[in-house]
Amino acid sequence: MNIEKFLSILENSELFFSRLDVLEDKYEGHLPKKNKDIIVNLSNEKSVIDYYLSLKKHCHVNCWHMNDEESAGMWSSYAPGNSGIAIKSTIGRLKKAFKDAVENIIIGPVSYIDYDNDSINEDSVFAASFYKRKNYKSEQEVRAFTSTMSNCTLNSNGGYNLENETVTSGINIKIDLSLLIEKIYVYPNVPTWFYELIKSIMKRYGYSSIEVMKSDI
Repeated sequence: MNIEKFLSILENSELFFSRLDVLEDKYEGHLPKKNKDIIVNLSNEKSVIDYYLSLKKHCHVNCWHMNDEESAGMWSSYAPGNSGIAIKSTIGRLKKAFKDAVENIIIGPVSYIDYDNDSINEDSVFAASFYKRKNYKSEQEVRAFTSTMSNCTLNSNGGYNLENETVTSGINIKIDLSLLIEKIYVYPNVPTWFYELIKSIMKRYGYSSIEVMKSDI
């Protein structure tokens, strides 16, 4: 991330969960062709598929890259300009860090599939939020997920008012940064003053025990 986003996290002790339908990949939350065909054959109603698409407005994700090594591609994509910052954590830390969140948080890896030939296991209406196209496989994503469906009112037919009760672009959720952050990495080519600045900022916010390192990519 850039330093502005990093400072926002430190200042508010919150992580931003983006609305699924405003992410770059417009296929986020979509159903593969095989799943659509099954739904149409069973219900004979395309409206069921439209309902799934409407759900995207109430699905929110916070995205992480999972790997044993750092990724040059992730640095260039999400922290361009040689002044980026990365938070190193673990899935265990991420789960524990949401201990005070009032929202129901689900954490899991993203599966990458062929949307023309593969199908997904629809164990819940939100299952599609953990699938993406194979084009994005290099991201090796783990995401934290929550839904704002519970904030929706019921309409006269007993369904939810999905279209009218949405947040603008996402929501912020409280997190314990002392549990979340294992280390902080800065881009390897940053000047010394930037590296020292991040160390000073961490100390100012009370996280002086968290190690700040230069990336070794």
